[in-house]
Amino acid sequence: MMMSGGGGGGGDDDEERCRIRGTFPTRASDYSLLEEIGRGAFAVVYRAICKPLDLVVAVKRVDLETCNGSLVSEPE
Repeated sequence: MMMSGGGGGGGDDDEERCRIRGTFPTRASDYSLLEEIGRGAFAVVYRAICKPLDLVVAVKRVDLETCNGSLVSEPE
């Protein structure tokens, strides 16, 4: 799961909060997905809330089965 600060509207406050607390949490349970904001061949991007930081973020969910299957080539 990839996380990045999104359009939370707080601007400097959001950046300061992340700087003070360090990196984003990596547990899925630390995020609440709000809505789908983008979709591609191998991933879906959601607007979400990072609960511990109380921050709006973007979460990309990669479909590893689809991605892995198209990246592996058959031996010749």
